[in-house]
Amino acid sequence: MKKLRYTNVFLLIQDFKSVLAVADKYCTAEPFIDGKYDLRIQKIGNKYRAFKRISVSGTWKTNTQSSHVEVIPLTKKYKFWADEAANMFGGLDILTVDAIHNAKDGKEYIMEVNGTSSGLLPTHQEEDDGHIRDLVLEKLNSIFGQQRELENAPTKK
Repeated sequence: MKKLRYTNVFLLIQDFKSVLAVADKYCTAEPFIDGKYDLRIQKIGNKYRAFKRISVSGTWKTNTQSSHVEVIPLTKKYKFWADEAANMFGGLDILTVDAIHNAKDGKEYIMEVNGTSSGLLPTHQEEDDGHIRDLVLEKLNSIFGQQRELENAPTKK
């Protein structure tokens, strides 16, 4: 998947229609949001973290190249986003929600939800690795602990 930025929709259509004509694919277009920064809301089990990334390279993609990352307070809205995304996909235990903060009107827009391939914030990776370890052990004990109890239960005669 590629993202392209066009300042003129007519140019987009003229330039890109030839690419689409030879490919068995589709294209979507959406308004450009001038992002002041982007947000990432992380959920690992019942542990949450929110942070914002501000581009220092001047690129319009705020989450690429070099950026300044800052942990920010987890608001009720951000927790709600993470919990709803988890429920929407069948109860995910690990995910991130990526959003963008519109520089023009101050609104925040969800861009995507990522599963376990989210990547961890390097400054908190050791702590997050521990949360993931604890979550996996809890799940395994829940599954195999019940199985062991059934295997060791006395049989009825």
